Amino acid sequence: SNTYLFYKQGWSGICIDPLPGSKKLFEKFRPRDISLELGVSLTRAEMQYYMFNEPALNTFDETLAKEMDGFKNYRLKGKKNIQTLPLSEILDKYLKKNQAIEFISVDAEGLDLQVLSSNDWDIYRPKLVVAECLKTNLLQLAHDPLVCFLASVGYAPNTKTGNTVVFSFCD
Repeated sequence: SNTYLFYKQGWSGICIDPLPGSKKLFEKFRPRDISLELGVSLTRAEMQYYMFNEPALNTFDETLAKEMDGFKNYRLKGKKNIQTLPLSEILDKYLKKNQAIEFISVDAEGLDLQVLSSNDWDIYRPKLVVAECLKTNLLQLAHDPLVCFLASVGYAPNTKTGNTVVFSFCD
């Protein structure tokens, strides 16, 4: 987890995971955190969630689910309708008044841009954002839609490891 090390050092936050049963695990191992078993989308909706024999592949992206089903030993185990909310609505409801956000980590299996687009960047502006830029090498990074979006709200990439990119606010 991108956030567990911070948790072990005393930080706390909001953990959002649509995987059925994940809330129970978060509450057991991260009791200081607010745990939400739902998805994040541009608008309040109910979306089809695709679940694999490898939970790291679970996604709301039907195209990605079809692409991964049968790849190597990965198999689609099931689907479930899951409630989704915009990130800004979740933060409005669960953050304490005037609470600053230091760090946001998004891992939404191909939908990171939609998750980040659902934030209100005028109100919620963390110092660091971690997100995935899939199938992107360093030469292509400047043209990645997620990188372009975050640049439009004041962030620049400062580290890339695998598909994960760390963005810093440029004030």
